[in-house]
Amino acid sequence: MKYPRGLIAALTLVAYSLPVSAQTHEAHVHGEASMEIHTEDHHVVVRITLPGMDFVGFEHEPATESEKEAVHDRMEAIEMDPGSIAKIRAGGFTRLNPDHVHVGEAGHDEHHDDERHDDEHHDEEHHDDEHHEGEEHNEYMIELEFEVDEGTGIRSLDLEGFFEEFPTVESISWIRLSDSGQSAGEATPRSDRIPLRD
Repeated sequence: MKYPRGLIAALTLVAYSLPVSAQTHEAHVHGEASMEIHTEDHHVVVRITLPGMDFVGFEHEPATESEKEAVHDRMEAIEMDPGSIAKIRAGGFTRLNPDHVHVGEAGHDEHHDDERHDDEHHDEEHHDDEHHEGEEHNEYMIELEFEVDEGTGIRSLDLEGFFEEFPTVESISWIRLSDSGQSAGEATPRSDRIPLRD
């Protein structure tokens, strides 16, 4: 199923439309996740990014078979039951689109890899050190799309299930873009509901 018109562009630009203080990808901190929310018509798209340590228990690129299996199992569990992560509260029927559930690694910096490859002034050991440092900040992304009956008021996004699934996450800094404008805030285990009513 295709996104509503303008949705992909909005998700791409939303992180750049708020002050730097609201952009959470600048720093990698264990226990802190970030979220982008876009509401348009009767669609809600949620994109959550969290550190590897909180997602699977380690932050480096999975290397051993057991680490790869742990990542696979975590991704598969979410894909099998994505509704356990987040729920939309609305005045009518709400459906999680099963064709738009994505779970995977986030934040790969291919440009950095190319620069490192082309830099002839650094020795091989320094290259390996830079690559290792990059791997120490592995992140994962969960993306969900909800559909709500037309004419139904969208009330809030409930993240109780997310905090239960990822108990080491202490806060989620979120930014939201809707037809009426932009907003930002923070969700925590004690305040796990984000208002979406315009």
